[in-house]
Amino acid sequence: MFVGLMVFVEIKNGKFWTNDLRVYTAATRHFFQGGSPYKIPYGLGSGYFKYAPTTIYFFAIISFLQFIWAQLLHTFVLVLSLVVSVSLLHRHFISGNERRRIGLLYLFFVFIAVHLVREIHLGNVNLILMLLFVAGLIAYKKGKENLLVLFWSFMILLKPIVIFVVLPMAFVMMWKPLFKMALIGILFFLIPFIHLGSNGFKLWQGWITALSGHEDTYISMNCLRYLSGYYLKTDSAWIPSLIGLGMILVLMVLDRMKRSADKTYFSSWSSILLAFTPNFFVTDTEHFLLSLPMIIMLVSEILRSKRKWLWFSFTVLMIGYSTQSNDLWGKALSAQISELGVLGLSNLGLIALFIFVRFTHGSVKHLPVN
Repeated sequence: MFVGLMVFVEIKNGKFWTNDLRVYTAATRHFFQGGSPYKIPYGLGSGYFKYAPTTIYFFAIISFLQFIWAQLLHTFVLVLSLVVSVSLLHRHFISGNERRRIGLLYLFFVFIAVHLVREIHLGNVNLILMLLFVAGLIAYKKGKENLLVLFWSFMILLKPIVIFVVLPMAFVMMWKPLFKMALIGILFFLIPFIHLGSNGFKLWQGWITALSGHEDTYISMNCLRYLSGYYLKTDSAWIPSLIGLGMILVLMVLDRMKRSADKTYFSSWSSILLAFTPNFFVTDTEHFLLSLPMIIMLVSEILRSKRKWLWFSFTVLMIGYSTQSNDLWGKALSAQISELGVLGLSNLGLIALFIFVRFTHGSVKHLPVN
């Protein structure tokens, strides 16, 4: 209902732009008409297509629809992805009486409302990524390895920046799924060559060029590159992010040594690494939707804890995570909040809190399905 009302109002006001979707569809049409999807902006100065060449084939059908129908179909898929993702996470990770469980669903919506509005307004694909991620977690829990491989392979192909989620596979020696995912990656790498022959090289080269230009033209005030420069006066594009990733990997090793038989190791740390993605890379704020699986697991763990200060810490961090909006704070204050990188800092704080809870309060349990 919320999204339906939002879309209606945006259409009425002429602001149902979905500029990211416009880039996807325009670049795809341009490609199938014989052009390069990576050389021109599609509608906006920053509207360059920056996704891997094989992603173009994912948007092939929707790109030739009349744009308003493409918008509505894409929005429906995003909403469906959100509903299914949250329902699965809620079902598998939240225990307690039904009234509390339903109340938490509304709370989770409040957590992500600001990011959801931006996701729908831009027409991005982060909710689809989250659905593929959650579906992979559930497949892993049920021992369906091939489904895990399929879901996560498509997730990574759609947005390679989520590649870090596979690192826990290596830590628990899931070599067979990793090998299968590598084979799928090779297959999709070859698709442009099958379609274009040797011109497939130019397509991949165009993607690499587009990625390198993205880092220079786009500014994120929530990634470690910016936060480190703002607060510590560093001047490095990647070292702060690599240090942050290295710290998480060290903690992963320590956790593995501490609880080698813990069956939740994989889902917990893959969720942490998914949440860390928008801190590591230069991305827009709606990418922080990817923190929701970890946040739901964190809520589940805090519910089982008797330490009230955890709720206080969680609430403070969630205010920073959930409220970055001009409509809430006004343009002047919102600009100051953005400059301080409050969203990025809050997300890092939530990651740190989850790791702390995991080390000191046991692990997030896979709860029985009702």
